[in-house]
Amino acid sequence: MATAATAGAESGNALVGQGHKDGGWKEVDIYAADDPQWSSYFDIVRKRIKGKFRYPPEEIDRRKSGGTLMVRFGIKKNGELSFTEVMRTSGNEALDRNAVEAIRQAAPFPRLPQENVQGINVPMDMHYILHK
Repeated sequence: MATAATAGAESGNALVGQGHKDGGWKEVDIYAADDPQWSSYFDIVRKRIKGKFRYPPEEIDRRKSGGTLMVRFGIKKNGELSFTEVMRTSGNEALDRNAVEAIRQAAPFPRLPQENVQGINVPMDMHYILHK
């Protein structure tokens, strides 16, 4: 049975603000064609996470199923991870925990591309897929 784990930001928005999960966030379109700085930045973030995101081997035989979850994480101005949280579970605690760990392992990220931004809040859908 082949496995795949994919990470992608299905939502086109991240929240820009103070670098933590509470208050003061401003929404911006991170995929806007007229803002190549953010588009390039998030391409790097997604690639780093994808490089760490794998289907947990112990779950392949036990569950024989995939799942999708939504995580949210914060990146500080200097690229450090400020928080991670599961916003919508896959229904499998091991898969959720593995996705959060992939984000933690991918950090630190590059410094934010705009000096006036203190931090960003990123929602990301992550998918576990089993192919028979």
